[in-house]
Amino acid sequence: SGFDVTAHEVTHGVTAKTSNLTYRNESGALNEGMSDIIGASAEAWRASGGGAMGGPAAIIPNADTWKIGEDVAGPTLPGPGGALRFMNDPAKDTQSADYYATRYMGTQDNGGVHLNSGIANLAFYLASQGGTHPRTKSATVVKGAGIEAAARIFGRANMYLFTASTTFQQARFATAQAAEDLYGRCSREWTTIHMAWDTVGVGGKWGRCPAPPRGF
Repeated sequence: SGFDVTAHEVTHGVTAKTSNLTYRNESGALNEGMSDIIGASAEAWRASGGGAMGGPAAIIPNADTWKIGEDVAGPTLPGPGGALRFMNDPAKDTQSADYYATRYMGTQDNGGVHLNSGIANLAFYLASQGGTHPRTKSATVVKGAGIEAAARIFGRANMYLFTASTTFQQARFATAQAAEDLYGRCSREWTTIHMAWDTVGVGGKWGRCPAPPRGF
């Protein structure tokens, strides 16, 4: 099996022992999203030179980082490019949601645990790499904070701040709190997290921090 798929499944075990996100509806989509997020981050870590001897000097994602299961996907899977999911463009698989207002709200797939995980996946991609919504559902332009910072933020939120019933909006503020804990309020990372969630339509009030006076 692919390295990212293996890391995805291991992360389900971590989630079960920490936040224990209930595997249905929004909390279930976050559960799936966290497994994709850590799976992709682990794959990028290894591709950048990480291994038994230690971590790489820097984690540098590549095009395959954002494809989940590209090593195990067959030609019959939906979406061009041969992957289970596409974090940088979730709707490319022809079924995943990439914006909160257009999320799946039925009973299939345990209330959309896979179908709606794209909302969290895209937020993570944007927090990492920056950019705009791939299908222009938002005008927000995100300045990425890098995959290592984004992974630390989302991982901390899952382990220490999410609960079993966390919703997307609660996840937004939990990841912002994790960014504040790690990097400080008003840091680039904190701002990036808020803008990433804005871009995927998960609302929440926040204010940009004032710029310091000239010369400081």
